[in-house]
Amino acid sequence: MTKEKAPAPSWNSFKDEEYSDAIAKMVHQSFKQVNTNADAGGVRISTDRAMQSRYICVRSLMARGIEAPLERITGAATNKIYSNIRDIENGVAEGAKRKEQKFVRQELKSIRATDMTVGDRISPRLRQILLPKDGGYIAVTPMSSVGLCVLFDNARRAHHELIKNKALPEGKYHFVRVAEMPVGGANPANIGTHAVRLQQIIMSSFPIANVSIKRVNAVHHRGPRMMFTRELISAYFGWRSGAKWAFDNRMEDRATHKAFMTRFVSEAYARGADAFEMLTNYKAKLPKDKDGNPKLFSEHVPVVLHGFVLREARTADWKREAAAYLGRTIRHKTESSEGQTVVSQDEFNAMVSLLEDLL
Repeated sequence: MTKEKAPAPSWNSFKDEEYSDAIAKMVHQSFKQVNTNADAGGVRISTDRAMQSRYICVRSLMARGIEAPLERITGAATNKIYSNIRDIENGVAEGAKRKEQKFVRQELKSIRATDMTVGDRISPRLRQILLPKDGGYIAVTPMSSVGLCVLFDNARRAHHELIKNKALPEGKYHFVRVAEMPVGGANPANIGTHAVRLQQIIMSSFPIANVSIKRVNAVHHRGPRMMFTRELISAYFGWRSGAKWAFDNRMEDRATHKAFMTRFVSEAYARGADAFEMLTNYKAKLPKDKDGNPKLFSEHVPVVLHGFVLREARTADWKREAAAYLGRTIRHKTESSEGQTVVSQDEFNAMVSLLEDLL
């Protein structure tokens, strides 16, 4: 028995004059995207301001015949009519009459030919930077275009779909990393129809290092090596061996010790992040399991090291085991040339407990 398709949501139409009034107030850059507490306002750029440039911006896209979506400047109470406008422009207005769609598209085309600046351009709520000009300074507020964010996000999603559907050569193309930035708080619709798309921030990666397959295989077979920097090891060894150390009762020593342990943990996670990037970038060269999927680690890699690379590998006991592993590594690194360590067994136990809290 086939499952019935859920009915499409009903379409709420608006009068032509309501559409005209709403569209006339749409902008490319909204003050609300700079500061959600700023007064309503924004800037719209006309198509005759198109500019040939190697930089990607609203004006350079206009020169290539690409229109960035516009945004509203009014509150969430008007979100419905602007949702209609967005759906009609995107061609997904199921239930809208042809006459209604034609009118909205004509209005959008008409207002794109006009400039507009609305709202108070001199506002203490708009973060500003000072630029030198003619011996003085002018205050400037950088404003991004949410429509530009929409175009970028659409391209990113389309790229990810091609990778998922294996429509691109395997190993040559990768998913674009993004970070979440909570623009607009719990309800982004308060500041704009497209505001939720501002929350997906594209992470720019550095060029991939020229890593030899030998190094990749070394990480695969041994896991990330906890190679702490010589500077950190030397500073910690010097502090422990040169000071009268009172672990139990000197607050200053405890604070210094915690600061050192925090740096050790940070470097351990950094080694894990480096290993993850190396393995994922070169996973096409790694050995495969019985299902043909690349294996990040061989069976010889201690399980505790998996957790520094993969968050999902961190079991309930992982922090305790990882702390003990790091503690042993630190104690070994701080041994003198005669094999004597500056860390006693009691101090080692206290170190492991602190590391577990910091992981």
